[in-house]
Amino acid sequence: MDLFSTITRAEEETASIIADASRQARDMISSCEEACAQNIKAQEKELRSRYLDKIDERKTQIEAIVNSRSEDNKKEIEKQLTKAEGRLHLAAQSIVDKVLNNGRS
Repeated sequence: MDLFSTITRAEEETASIIADASRQARDMISSCEEACAQNIKAQEKELRSRYLDKIDERKTQIEAIVNSRSEDNKKEIEKQLTKAEGRLHLAAQSIVDKVLNNGRS
C-alpha cells in the first residue's frame, strides 16, 4: 500500500502543479492581452492626434490659398474698376454727343 499511496500522492502533486501552471498561463495570457489592448489604445490615440494635426495643417493651407486668391481677385477688380473709371469720361461724352446729335453718331 505504501507504493500505491506514493503514486497517488505523486498524481495529486502533478495535478496541483498542472493546475498552477495552467492558472499562471491564463494569468500571463490575460496580462499580455491587457497590455496589447492598452498599446492599441495608445496607438489609436496617437494616430487620431496625428490625423487631427494633419487636418488642421491642411485646413490652414487651404485657407491661405483661398485668402491669396481672394486678394488676387480684389486686386483684379480694383484694376478693372480703375480702367472703367478712366473710360467713364469718354462714355459720358459719347452719350452727350449722341443726345445732341439726336441719336446719330
